[in-house]
Amino acid sequence: MRINMSSIMDKVNAYADSKSGAEKKSNCINEYVQNGVRTTKSGGTIITLDEMVELADFLIFKIIVNTSGIIPGDVRNLIIEDLCVMQSPIYMGKNENGIDMYELGIGFKNPARLRRASLSTRPYYQGTDPSIMTSFTGNGIDNIVSLFDTGYSTDVRKFGYWNPYETDTIVHTANRLSREPLGFIESSIIEFNNSIGKRYGCTAYISADDDYYFRILPSPF
Repeated sequence: MRINMSSIMDKVNAYADSKSGAEKKSNCINEYVQNGVRTTKSGGTIITLDEMVELADFLIFKIIVNTSGIIPGDVRNLIIEDLCVMQSPIYMGKNENGIDMYELGIGFKNPARLRRASLSTRPYYQGTDPSIMTSFTGNGIDNIVSLFDTGYSTDVRKFGYWNPYETDTIVHTANRLSREPLGFIESSIIEFNNSIGKRYGCTAYISADDDYYFRILPSPF
């Protein structure tokens, strides 16, 4: 007798996607959670909300490791000091299978530290009265981490004064016309999703509305 496994799996998947199948799947998962069962019969892993926070910390660790030696020390220190879990897991409702979903945000606790001013049109020193430092060659950037991660390109050359890393050294220089993307955020997320994220059924991604805010969301079981 020949068994058509493809036909059988089609029927199984069709049932799983049906209303009754999704309800049974949801009830099964909720029963696992209530009874402290950590592994489903199919081999999936059920994680707790506290473990979601631990996974987020692991992603932060990956980002810090992947920036070693490729970005300026002050920018990397900013990531080390400010990149953190932003809040407790947020309930996102039920997924298409009726299973409770939670989302966890990762971001910078002080976004103002990400901002960098454009070159100044006049020399200045640390501690200079801000009222005489109002003239700059541009509007600056809102996210220095994103700049190194995604790179940039411009055709506009501007000259001005720069105070490197808030020292007493003043440099008259020109802006760089381009910077190659380093891609440490994307590579960290890919590594996370393909390893520990895949193991525990969580997916990390960059939110569409904020280029320095990352989220972790459990994948459907």
